[in-house]
Amino acid sequence: FFETDERRTTLDSPYCRVHRGRLQETLRTRSDAVGVRRIQAKVRGDAASWCANIVDGIRHDAAGSTLEFDDGRTLRATSVVDCTGFESSLTSRQGTGTGPPPTFQVAYGIYGLVEEASLAPYDADAMLLFDYRDDHLPVKERDASPSFMYAMPLDLDEATGLRTVFFEETSLVA
Repeated sequence: FFETDERRTTLDSPYCRVHRGRLQETLRTRSDAVGVRRIQAKVRGDAASWCANIVDGIRHDAAGSTLEFDDGRTLRATSVVDCTGFESSLTSRQGTGTGPPPTFQVAYGIYGLVEEASLAPYDADAMLLFDYRDDHLPVKERDASPSFMYAMPLDLDEATGLRTVFFEETSLVA
C-alpha cells in the first residue's frame, strides 16, 4: 500500500465515471426488451434471530433464494441482487444480540474544482486508485479505521485553469 511513486503499479486501462441515471435507463430498456419482470414490493419483516444482518423476508438454500413480500406474495430466484444502496431493505443496521453486529463499508464522493497548478500529488492525466497514504494526518489519527481515496481528474476549464476532479473516500469495515 505504501509504495514510492517510482514503485507504483500502473494499469494501462481506460476508466470512466458511470452516469447513474443513464445506466438505470439502459438497464430498464434492455430488461424490458427481453421480458424481465420487475416487482415493486417490500421484503417483509425485521431482523431475524437466525442471522444478525438479514431481514426475515428472505431465505437462502443451495438452489437459490425465496423472498417474502409484505403483501403476501413470494418469489423464488436463483440470484438476488440488492441495489438499494445504503437504505437496503434486505440488511438490518442493528444486530440481534446473537452474534457480532453487522459491519458496513461507506464511501463519500464529491466533485471539486481544483487549480490545475495545485493538483499535486495527483496526476492530471491519470485516475488514482486505492490511495492509502496517511502522511497528511496527525500521527495519532494514522491508526484509526483504514480508508482509501480515489481521485479522478475530469474536465479542465482552460479559461480559469480549474479542473473538475471527482474525489471519493472509502472507509473500510474495521
